[in-house]
Amino acid sequence: MTMLVNPFFFGASVSAGYLDDFSPAPRVAYSLRKVISTATVAIRVRRSSDNAEQDIGFAGDALDTAALAAFVGSNSAFVTTFYDQTATGINLVQATAASQPRIVNAGAFDGAAIFDGTNDWMSAASVPFGTSYAAVYAKAAIPNQSPGKILLESSINYNNNTGAFVWYVENNLHSLGLRGSVSWRRDFSIASATSLRTITCLYQMAVADNVIAQQRFRTGSAYVPQAGNQGTPAAPSTSFTSQTLYLGCRAGSSFFAPVQIHTLAIYAAGTDAIVSSIEAVVGA
Repeated sequence: MTMLVNPFFFGASVSAGYLDDFSPAPRVAYSLRKVISTATVAIRVRRSSDNAEQDIGFAGDALDTAALAAFVGSNSAFVTTFYDQTATGINLVQATAASQPRIVNAGAFDGAAIFDGTNDWMSAASVPFGTSYAAVYAKAAIPNQSPGKILLESSINYNNNTGAFVWYVENNLHSLGLRGSVSWRRDFSIASATSLRTITCLYQMAVADNVIAQQRFRTGSAYVPQAGNQGTPAAPSTSFTSQTLYLGCRAGSSFFAPVQIHTLAIYAAGTDAIVSSIEAVVGA
């Protein structure tokens, strides 16, 4: 008797719920599993043998690894599009083959989008904010870096763009920076990790001249103690603004990060009341 076995690793599709079960909903959401209840497709991939492309959806709530395996075979595959699962429809894209993160390595499923830290990156155009809040929830693996590397940045350089933010890592410090009237950064001490884990970055602009901007950082459902500041508190009050979002770099040209991304959800509202619920979905 012949047994056919899916060559890719896959697990049971056990639902942890969806991000649209809670209010507020994310502005954008990208994931290798279904995190928005109405989503039908996760990614678009390019296979190495002939550069053909195909959309990959879900089997239950999990990525359809059987469809991915059937399309890619023993070749490698790279992500050209991370589809935004929300109604906003702002996809992360990369049209240049040499800069696309890998998802399959010679027939073996990577389990995440693998950015090589040399020239891989993706971007999403004009993610809307317009509030004093920005919250980033990720399921990612981020090794320590020296010199520093940028994981996520809104605008081509947050230092020069009011209402922009950045998340980068250097010397076992994760740094969350934002730009109000001036740039303001907080550092958080966290050990390097090469396996996927849930990470949460919470930003808030100053809400009055006497209330400084704040950044908080969580991993493993606990807030990480602050390890230092740089700059002057961002005041007076302002909002995060609509900017191009860059994943894995600064503006597609520098500070490339060797990050692994499974899920990324971004909010433009306060999420303190539902932070644990969001993390449960993102981390599933």
